Amino acid sequence: MTDLPIPILTFQIAIVLIGIGLWLWSATRARHLLPWRGPNRLRHWDIPVRDFLLLVFIVLLFVFFGSQAAVYWSNGTVSDEPAGDLAQAVITGYSFHLCSIVAWILFSVYHPSLWPGRRLPWLPSAVSGIRSLLFAIPVILLVGTAWAGLLNAIDLPTEPQDLIGIIREADNLGYLIALGVLAVVIAPINEELLFRGGLFRFLNAYLPTPVAMILSSILFALPHLNWFSFLPLVVLGCFLCGITLKTGSLKPAMLMHALFNMNSISSILFTSST
Repeated sequence: MTDLPIPILTFQIAIVLIGIGLWLWSATRARHLLPWRGPNRLRHWDIPVRDFLLLVFIVLLFVFFGSQAAVYWSNGTVSDEPAGDLAQAVITGYSFHLCSIVAWILFSVYHPSLWPGRRLPWLPSAVSGIRSLLFAIPVILLVGTAWAGLLNAIDLPTEPQDLIGIIREADNLGYLIALGVLAVVIAPINEELLFRGGLFRFLNAYLPTPVAMILSSILFALPHLNWFSFLPLVVLGCFLCGITLKTGSLKPAMLMHALFNMNSISSILFTSST
């Protein structure tokens, strides 16, 4: 039995039902709205392999030194605080994502084609992002339920990520707000730049599109280091690749990713408050 308050639970159920309704309506009355229908607007990315490997190296270099500096600083300043685990998670998270974004921006000076190129206004981006999220949520829920059953059957762990436990036990409002901004704003921007703007586009230039979608989504899910969330995140990654492919822009994927994270964070916080 869920611990979510009735209004939040009602909202979650409504989202799932709207998503199911959207699938049924699109399949029977408006097939042009189905996620795989319509032209692919993502431009072919003509980046040499050596340049892509250079991008990966620069991002990893910035992330490594930024994370080391963050760990060193947090160990000496916040490790003894009551909210020490949450504070360290916030500091290391900001250092990782911001250093990665800086590396991306610097590399784009050398390689301007790093940006997908199609300028999609924010309103159509929001409509595309919300619609794709509504399509994705019932599928993620179905896959996640089956995946959890499989993990239980083969005796693999089904515990959520450690960060979820840290959030549920936290009582420092400042750090929770900082974590919310990180999860809803900064992380979606960085992860869409890296995994859809970089990895998926690169793989799509050399591999069949379905293979590029699945492979980049697996690599997107792996860093979360959690069995329970692995396959649902792969499914989410495939939807994010799909919306990037169809719109030719990263904005819809960033907005979809942000809304997904917002929904997840709010569910965790409301669960912890009960």
